[in-house]
Amino acid sequence: GLILAPLFLIIMVAALVLGPESRVVVLVQSAFYLVLLMLWGLGTWRAQRYRLSNTVWRGIRGSMRGNGGGYATTYFLTGLLVPLTLGLIVPLPATRLQSLLVNYMRFGDKPFSFHASAAPLYRRYALAWFGMAGFLSVATFAIFAATMTLPGEPDAEIDILRQRWHTAALVLSFAVGYLAYLAVSAWYRAHQTNHFAVHTRFGGASLEGTMTGPGLTLASIKSFLVLVLSLGILAPVAEAILWRYSIANLRIVGEVDLAAIAQGAETN
Repeated sequence: GLILAPLFLIIMVAALVLGPESRVVVLVQSAFYLVLLMLWGLGTWRAQRYRLSNTVWRGIRGSMRGNGGGYATTYFLTGLLVPLTLGLIVPLPATRLQSLLVNYMRFGDKPFSFHASAAPLYRRYALAWFGMAGFLSVATFAIFAATMTLPGEPDAEIDILRQRWHTAALVLSFAVGYLAYLAVSAWYRAHQTNHFAVHTRFGGASLEGTMTGPGLTLASIKSFLVLVLSLGILAPVAEAILWRYSIANLRIVGEVDLAAIAQGAETN
C-alpha cells in the first residue's frame, strides 16, 4: 500500500494534467504495470515465506531459502511473454515458477523438492485454450447478433425495449461466459495441481492430488459469490474456500522420518 498508493496518485495527476491520451501518461502507466508485475511476484514469494515461518510443529518451523529475486524476475518475464504469446506458453512458466517456489522451501533442515516437466500439461491446456477461444468467438457473434439494430422507423417504445434487451443480453452473455471460463480453467487447473503434487517430495514421501474440474469449479463459484456479495469485505473467507478444497484433495504418499527432522532442527 505504501508503494502502490503513490504510484496510483502519480498516474491520476498525470492523466488530469496532461490528458489520458498523452504519451507521458502512457509511459507512466506502462512503467506502473512493470513495477506492479515485479512486486506481485515478490509478494507471492514473501507470502509463502510468511506462511511457512508461521507453520510450527513440535518446535520445528518452516522457512524459505533465498530472497525471492529469481522468482520475482521469472514472474516479471512471464507477465511480459504471456500476452505476447496469447497465453500459449502458460504451462512452461507455471512449472518453472512452481519449481522456484518449492525447491526453496524447508521444514526444519529438510528441503522440499520439485522436478516436473511442463510437457504433460500442454495437451489439456491446448484443449482448454482452443475451446475457450471458440466459445468466445461464438459468444461475440451472439452478442453482436442480439444487440444489432434492425432497420425500420424510429419508435420510442421499441427503442426502450431494445435497450433493455441489449442490457439483458450483455449481462447474460457475461454470466454464461464467466461460468464457462470457470469450468474450463478449473478443468485445467485441477490437472495442473495434481501434476505438481505428484512431483513434489519431502523426505521419502510425495503428494497426491485428487482435484477434479467440477469440484474446483464449484469451489470457485462459491468463492466468487462470497467475494461479490460481500463487496470484497469477506475476501479472506473467499480465499479460504479455495484453500479448503485444495487441502482436502491432497494426501501424503509414503512416510517421512519425523524424528530425523526434529534431530536435524535441534542441531542447527
